[in-house]
Amino acid sequence: IADTSDGSTWTPESAPSGTTLSAVSCSNQITCAAIGVANGSPVIIGTEDNQPWSVLATPSVNALTSLSCPTSMTCVVVGIQSVGNPVSLSTTDFTTWVPTSSIPMGASLVAVDCADASKCIATGTNGDSTPFVLGTSNGGSSWTAQSAPTNSVDVTGISCSSLLKCVADGDAL
Repeated sequence: IADTSDGSTWTPESAPSGTTLSAVSCSNQITCAAIGVANGSPVIIGTEDNQPWSVLATPSVNALTSLSCPTSMTCVVVGIQSVGNPVSLSTTDFTTWVPTSSIPMGASLVAVDCADASKCIATGTNGDSTPFVLGTSNGGSSWTAQSAPTNSVDVTGISCSSLLKCVADGDAL
């Protein structure tokens, strides 16, 4: 982990021992969360007020693939619970991470972005290898299927400046 205020000089920071990270999201200059693997298990770590990075949660899932933290205490994480079973975890306090049970079976979620504390879009591929897009308007408590971009084969990334404007990337977009 390293941070910078202008991109010209980077300051190294330490993740908890044994942690390899795959994604990070910062809601402001002092609050960040990251996902990865620690000692062979999926992990969510975080920092606030320039404190050392620490483990926030070790959810019982196979993999965590993406996260988005739109406010200082609100984050949504997506991943894979087990083969063919996607998972979403959300928090409003960095302490309690709540799973949702409303994600349709057969999806593999690889990206999530939240425009604000309640509205998020998650993307991936469903069981028959077609693009999969989900939306939530309650911070990840429940998700509903959305339409995928026309001519897409796989939607691997999403970025939303607001729910009126999102940009997706992937194969054949």
